Amino acid sequence: MYSELLKAFQSNKNCSFYADDECDKFIYGKIIALNEDEVAIQMYNTDGTCDGVIVKIVSDFFRIEYDSKYNQKMEKLIETDTFEDSVEIDSNAVFDSAIKSAIIKNFIVSIELLHSGNENITGLPLSLENGICTVRQIDDYGCDDGVTSFVFNTATQITINAKYEKLLSSLMNK
Repeated sequence: MYSELLKAFQSNKNCSFYADDECDKFIYGKIIALNEDEVAIQMYNTDGTCDGVIVKIVSDFFRIEYDSKYNQKMEKLIETDTFEDSVEIDSNAVFDSAIKSAIIKNFIVSIELLHSGNENITGLPLSLENGICTVRQIDDYGCDDGVTSFVFNTATQITINAKYEKLLSSLMNK
C-alpha cells in the first residue's frame, strides 16, 4: 500500500483512507508526511473543517479512495488546505517529529500503544528522550491525571489536536 500512499502524497490530493480492518470507517484528509513505515494525515471533519493530524503505521492501511462523489463534496466544503494550528512533521521520522512538534506547540495528543485499538494515553507530551516519551495525562474533564512514561516505539497511532484533544484543551484552560 506504500506505493498508493506515495501517489496520494505526491499528488497532494485529499483522499479517504481505510485502516485497521474497519471497512465502514475512514480517515478523510491529505498526507502531509510519509516514509515506507509511517504516515501523517491532516484530517478533515465531515463539514470540511480541519480536525488535527493523525500519525499511523503504513501497514495499517488497506484501501485508499479519491475522486469519488464524497471526495468531490468534501473538496467543496474545504476552504483551505492549511490550518492555523499546523504541525511540522518530517517525512524521515514521522512519529518522532510529530510528537516533538506537539511538545513545542503544547498540543494535546492521544496515543494508541501496540495496536490496542484504544487511545491508551491522552495528554500533553513533555519529552521524548532516549526512546522514552513522557506525557502529562489529562482526564475527560480536562484535569491533570498524573504523568506516564512509555517506550516510544510502542506507539502505533498518535492523534494531535483533533476534536477531542481540542475539547480537553478548552476544559484545561477554563
